[in-house]
Amino acid sequence: MKWVMLYAFVLIIFIVGCTKSGAGMTSNTPPVGDTSHIDSTQMLVLSGTLIPNMWESANGVVNVYKKAGIYSIALENFTSANGPDLHLYLAQEATPVHIIDMGKLKSFTGNQIYTIKGSPDFSKYRFATIHCQQYNVVFGYAPLN
Repeated sequence: MKWVMLYAFVLIIFIVGCTKSGAGMTSNTPPVGDTSHIDSTQMLVLSGTLIPNMWESANGVVNVYKKAGIYSIALENFTSANGPDLHLYLAQEATPVHIIDMGKLKSFTGNQIYTIKGSPDFSKYRFATIHCQQYNVVFGYAPLN
């Protein structure tokens, strides 16, 4: 019985911990709306819809674009539960094991653009993942096709 109570306590701390406000971002963070550099000359390379996890959620569309040899990843119509250390990854699997870290989320809502450094092998990096680094929780992932 003692182990069950300890497990329940740890689970509650884990779930509550990933819903607290992060430094520099609050639940009232306004939408970024930064899709101004997406234009008709950019080629859509991959696209996917975020699949939220059971407890925390991230929703929206993920698009990878290419223009003049430079790749960018766009979160469009994006919303996410609040978390203290949320990052966007390009990943080889839905869970963040083999990743390219795109950086901290700019906002919990709205359209956002991240420049991808280099030319990743998109035959391997087939997922975009929203991940809380502090508590190692995936908020959502998108298979990219």
